[in-house]
Amino acid sequence: MGATRCDLKKVDEPTLLSALKAAHALAAPKTKRRERSKPQSSKS
Repeated sequence: MGATRCDLKKVDEPTLLSALKAAHALAAPKTKRRERSKPQSSKS
């Protein structure tokens, strides 16, 4: 896991909020797409 550091005396609020939003988006768990089940082929 990583960490985000910033000097609060040098960064403005919109930049900080944007960076935090991006960090949260990157840290969010990825959802896996469900594979469609293929119909069973019946071989006679």
